[in-house]
Amino acid sequence: MNELLIFTNYYSKFVSSVDAISSKYDHTFRVINYAKDIAESLNLPESDINTAKVCALFHDIGRFGQYEKYHTFIDAISIDHGDYGYEILKKANYNNETVLNAVKYHNKYSIPSNLSERDKMFCKITRDADKIDIMNTQGNTCDADKFELPDFVYDAFKNHKLITNSDTDTNSKLIDVFRLLAFIFDINYRRSFELVEAYDIVNTKCNMLYDKYHDERINDIRNICNKYVMDKINNKE
Repeated sequence: MNELLIFTNYYSKFVSSVDAISSKYDHTFRVINYAKDIAESLNLPESDINTAKVCALFHDIGRFGQYEKYHTFIDAISIDHGDYGYEILKKANYNNETVLNAVKYHNKYSIPSNLSERDKMFCKITRDADKIDIMNTQGNTCDADKFELPDFVYDAFKNHKLITNSDTDTNSKLIDVFRLLAFIFDINYRRSFELVEAYDIVNTKCNMLYDKYHDERINDIRNICNKYVMDKINNKE
């Protein structure tokens, strides 16, 4: 089955001149490149590297219809785009369960424990690749008038925890920067951490916030994140 043809035919239904739609198209192909990079770092056979690329190709296929219908990418006020992508592929008679699971679970808080180890691996590769691109391209500016850091956000970094959408005000651009930065605590592979370090993701976000708000807790968070990333690269955790 030609997966690229499935993707292209589906995408062609939407207006690519709309910035939100085209941005998700571009995101998809960056995620493919990251997934390939991570899969290669694991010394997987070529067939598995191709599977990782297909998972990445399809991971956000639900985004296009989501935006067309709801004019938002916020799942909490529209639909779960992972579940929707899964449904789109099933309706197209696509039945590779490993890929389907990666699409369905790439955006969930955690991966179900009952998946096979192989399927978990492809879910993790997809999730890492997705998060790397989101962290690198989003949350690098903030227009909040003042700095208010809730205790639960500060505590999340001290405890190496994610900040979920349900924890935050979806209109808070400030907290959203921290939510994206905390993605590092849900990254799985050494190569993924190397990419976080290579793109200087932690310092880019913390420099932007500190230059604007001058709160030393930002530097505390920077130090926590940088240590976490380097420990993972050096296999100390």
